[in-house]
Amino acid sequence: MFLFSKKNKTIEAVPKSERLVLADDNRTKLTLGTGDLRVAVKLPIGEDLNEWIACNTADFFSEITLLWGLVLDGTDENIILNSELGVGFPHGIEYRWADADKSKTPIKCNGPTYCEFVLTWVEKELNNDKMFPKSSDQTFPKQPIFLAQIKIIYTKLFRIFAIIYSHHFMTLEKMGAVAHLNTW
Repeated sequence: MFLFSKKNKTIEAVPKSERLVLADDNRTKLTLGTGDLRVAVKLPIGEDLNEWIACNTADFFSEITLLWGLVLDGTDENIILNSELGVGFPHGIEYRWADADKSKTPIKCNGPTYCEFVLTWVEKELNNDKMFPKSSDQTFPKQPIFLAQIKIIYTKLFRIFAIIYSHHFMTLEKMGAVAHLNTW
């Protein structure tokens, strides 16, 4: 059974810590839909780079989780459950998953199963106090280690974005959620 199936929604929003200070909401609203990504991702004056990256990573995870939930709500569960191997982006890509918890040897999986693995793994990473400190008395890992992990997280999250965009666009279009998808 899928983690995000209608019967078993268990992923919860990652709680904001005192370290993950969100950008000013008005500034965020001003940058949405402008097409100028440089303005949207610019480090605000006085903000710590690691905190800014961590905050944006948590926000992107929340948005991808929301979009994936919309896909599952708007798609017949049998279509999701019976997706073929190789239904990735681009078509024919075969996803494989390995991690310390599930399987050290990569297992073949279809796009939806890969999405579930990634969302579960990223949630675990975001809740890891050693990587994403929750209080001001803790420090972020040294820069090369932190950025390397962030790159891995974003690579996996962008794969989910690509799966949603390439295989479930019509579902989101029927739900009126395409504008939300295109914001990211």
